[in-house]
This record gives sequence, C-alpha cells and structure tokens, in this order.
Amino acid sequence: RLEAKNIIIIGGENSIKVEVLDKLKNKKYSVTRIAGKDRYKTSLKIAEKVIHKSNSKQLQIASGENFADALAITNLSNRDNTPILLVAKDTIDSESMKTLNKLNLEKINVAGGEKSISNKTFNTIKSVAESKVERISGENRYETSFKIAKLMNKTDKFIIVSGENFADSLVASPYADKENAVLVLSTKDELSSEIKEYLTKNDSIITSVL
Repeated sequence: RLEAKNIIIIGGENSIKVEVLDKLKNKKYSVTRIAGKDRYKTSLKIAEKVIHKSNSKQLQIASGENFADALAITNLSNRDNTPILLVAKDTIDSESMKTLNKLNLEKINVAGGEKSISNKTFNTIKSVAESKVERISGENRYETSFKIAKLMNKTDKFIIVSGENFADSLVASPYADKENAVLVLSTKDELSSEIKEYLTKNDSIITSVL
C-alpha cells in the first residue's frame, strides 16, 4: 500500500530474526540491516551514518537503559536533523569516545539527570568533546520532557505520549516530525501541572494522544 521499495532493519538477530529479512528480500524489497553487537554499538552506527549524510555538528545523547529520555530528546533530534547516541549510565564505550573525538561537534545535549546518566559519564563526554556539552534534566522523566519541549520553537501542536510504556511513544516520533509537533511525555492518568499551564498559556492544541 505504501509502495515501499527500500527497507532498513535496525538491530541484530536478537531484535529481528534473519527469517524476517529473508522474507522481505524474497518479496523483492531492498533490505539493509544496521546493527552492532549491542544497542550502544547500533546507535553509534546510526549516529555516524546520520552525521555523514547531514554534516551535522550537533549530537543528542541519552540513556540506553530506559526509553523515556531518549524519546523526549527526539524533539531536538527531529528539529536539528541530528542523531541520538545511547550510552550506559556509568560508562561510555571506547568506540563512542573515539567518535566524539573525531567528529568536531559544536554542541552535545545530554538528556536526563544523574539517575539516567551519571556525572562520571557526563564528565567523560565533556572531556573527549571540545564542543559545548549541556545536560537537560528535571526531577523526573516528565519534567525532563517538559524542559526539552520548551526548548523547541513555539508551536501550537503537541502530541501526548506515554512515559510508562515505550512502544506507542516510540513510533510517534516520526509522526511528530511530519506534523511539526512536539512530543510530551505523560503518565497514564494525568498531565503534569507544568504541561497543563504551558499548553493553556500558549493556546496550544493537543493533536494526538498515543
């Protein structure tokens, strides 16, 4: 129905089995798999491809151990056409450090507080990158999401997604990009008071709840 011709599979066989790739190839699709030995190496490969194609001088960094901050930072990733690099809370692998050294980046945003990415890892990132490194964080994932949303240019479109379950929220990112909307995380039962106030003051429209 979408008349797709080229398909990119993200992740190794532990994520998507080779049988799926073979079925797609048998249907005459052009299929490419981007994968590393773990989620961090996979995100690094994607980041390098995006930077090579876009010549971006910026990078977003988020935790590879929970989805919320990585999802929230997709707002800046979509706006600035920049990749997201995943790191562990307490360490950053040597390949990622080498990449940070050679890319000559001008700006790195680190999403989340110390519970997501420790000060040790944050300081390591700062030490290997001459660019301006900034942490964007709140007291919890919802406040972090709100702070990132406020960094976006004024918009009247917001998409509310779950901060508790990743699946629906994750696939909303390209939809938000297409609609020039901002993703905001919410609990299942209630929007935070800060988000309610912001939406009211700015006459914003919630275009979708996913």
